[in-house]
Amino acid sequence: MALIASYLMTTKNLEPFFNSLITAKAPDVFNQKFLENLEFKSTNDRLYIGLLKGLGFLDPNGTPTERYFKFLDQSQSKC
Repeated sequence: MALIASYLMTTKNLEPFFNSLITAKAPDVFNQKFLENLEFKSTNDRLYIGLLKGLGFLDPNGTPTERYFKFLDQSQSKC
């Protein structure tokens, strides 16, 4: 797997961000509005969308992929 080109300005909210994904229902499209509904409203938080795309959790249109759903399934992932 190649290195992703996405980045974050800070990682202080990284763990809370991924924990919020686990507790929220997967959206049809992961966009800025959904991110704000998770209480990540800073302009820096918008970078999480690019990170999820780079990790293969979202397709280029922001639709959750199979990898996203496997992450949500705690029998297949551990957070």
